[in-house]
Amino acid sequence: MDAYLKGHIELTAFPMLDVWEREDVENQYFPEDIIHLEENEVFVDCGAYIGDTLETFLKKAGHFRKYYALEPDRRHFETLHKKVSGNIVHIPVGAWDKKDCLCFSTKNGCGEVMEGEDNGTGAIKVDKLDDLIDGPDVATFLKMDIEGAELQALHGAVEMIKRGRPKLAICMYHKREDLITIPQFIKSIVPEYKLYLRAHFAYASELVLYAIDGQGE
Repeated sequence: MDAYLKGHIELTAFPMLDVWEREDVENQYFPEDIIHLEENEVFVDCGAYIGDTLETFLKKAGHFRKYYALEPDRRHFETLHKKVSGNIVHIPVGAWDKKDCLCFSTKNGCGEVMEGEDNGTGAIKVDKLDDLIDGPDVATFLKMDIEGAELQALHGAVEMIKRGRPKLAICMYHKREDLITIPQFIKSIVPEYKLYLRAHFAYASELVLYAIDGQGE
């Protein structure tokens, strides 16, 4: 956290250099000293993109129950669909705090929600994770890399988090206030969560907050 804040204050090119290692790139969302995958994981991937996190998960996981890949950007559907089969499900909807249809900018490679702004770039459907992932599948791992929509999506996943206390991997670098607001909100849902901050690149990006249920420890 100190390195990240210092980088924004001093505008240094590689603020995370002293707290980042090359293997952290390969282990993004799955740092071995924090994340321990178990049998029958139910993985909810918000911002599945072209299935890059899915590929890493399949290499690291053994048997798993279900993988939900949320990706609303049509530019990535074809590549993602090639990796979807069996217990891997693509949901072409964005995670949000309510059911809605929002403007969606494709100016960057990943795309991002432009709430309340009609810039003519298109629209996507969004919904609460609490409504999208329902029934017998209790989420055991929730990952979010959704270009600044993480806090809104967490508001829409309160019941999911309370119910299953899943492992969380939440990107923190899209909005500067996320460094404060996201941990505060997570702890308000499950106070027992233990939080870890990990840099996965030398730039002030790819900063991920991990939350692990510390109940009973």
